Amino acid sequence: YVPLDLKYPNERVATIIEDCQPALILTHGCHYEKLQQITAITPILVLDAAETSSQLLSFSKENLELDNDIRRLAYVIYTSG
Repeated sequence: YVPLDLKYPNERVATIIEDCQPALILTHGCHYEKLQQITAITPILVLDAAETSSQLLSFSKENLELDNDIRRLAYVIYTSG
């Protein structure tokens, strides 16, 4: 998980995306155009889009059976330091 602060300059956000190479960017519709300009490669899922909402509603409501190993979790924060 890598949070993106879209108040940063586009170049900084692009560097973060390029460096961490996310499989997917989750966002809201108000940020879609900016993210689309920054990255043409990474798929973007707009959470408040009507088509996304209907897709999400079609998924099972059951919990996934996952082997959650604490050694596989990651949370990365990019700072100026």
